[in-house]
Amino acid sequence: MERLSRLDAMGGWIAAASIVAFAMMAAGSASAQIANTKHNLGSGGLGLVKTTSTSEICVFCHTPHGGNSATSAPLWNRGIPASSSYTLYDGTGDGTRPSTLDGVNNTGTLLSVGTISALCLSCHDGSTALDLLINAPGSGGYNASGAAQGWTFNGGTTMPAGVTRLGTDLKDDHPIGVAYCGGKKASATYNISIALTGGAAGVCKDEDFNNTATPASGFFWVDTTVGTTGTREKTDMILYVRDFGTGTSLWPSVECGSCHDPHSSNATFLRMANTGSGVCLTCHNK
Repeated sequence: MERLSRLDAMGGWIAAASIVAFAMMAAGSASAQIANTKHNLGSGGLGLVKTTSTSEICVFCHTPHGGNSATSAPLWNRGIPASSSYTLYDGTGDGTRPSTLDGVNNTGTLLSVGTISALCLSCHDGSTALDLLINAPGSGGYNASGAAQGWTFNGGTTMPAGVTRLGTDLKDDHPIGVAYCGGKKASATYNISIALTGGAAGVCKDEDFNNTATPASGFFWVDTTVGTTGTREKTDMILYVRDFGTGTSLWPSVECGSCHDPHSSNATFLRMANTGSGVCLTCHNK
């Protein structure tokens, strides 16, 4: 009996140790996922843009305490640029909107940059210091408005020149803040309740787009060929609900995070590999 008790105790210890080991492996895997991408701006980063001033990885976007309360982004550690700072895709640049851009609001105008996209632009517009943090590492580094840390980066303190420095003129970039598939078919009112009641098929105003998944949860996405169908996954094209008019005029919106996942290990942080233009063809029915 004593031997059995010892075996039972040993078995429990092994099980507990296995759980701890698994948790450590999972945490290590998540850390490695970011550490081995260009979004690791710490001294151990693999990209050209990094600092010698800290080995921290997550701090450039997130903080465990004192995050930005003005956004629902998880524990966001940066400021949010003003939406008025940006000029959005609007046709040829002279204010003439092409007929292909029908993802506007009820009054026929474009929405401003949404919060989700503004988070990305807080680095990628090239105007904000990469080390402008609300809660810096260590004690006493909290500043509710955010403060530049004075860290040294390769290529300067802002996003260096190149395709990843989008600037504030976004006319040469994929439209963001636009109603997916132009909004609801044959109506000037964008009412999300149509999709929530399972009526997604055929509701897109522009039939050159694939319809969204329609879960009861209110989350929207377009299924990719990766993973399962009908289940929202990180490899799907994620849509963000915004108000495109007045009253009950919510509708899925295309934002930076629709195609890009900042934690992805794919090239250019796409949600899936763009083999055969797979990312484009997930939404565009061409």
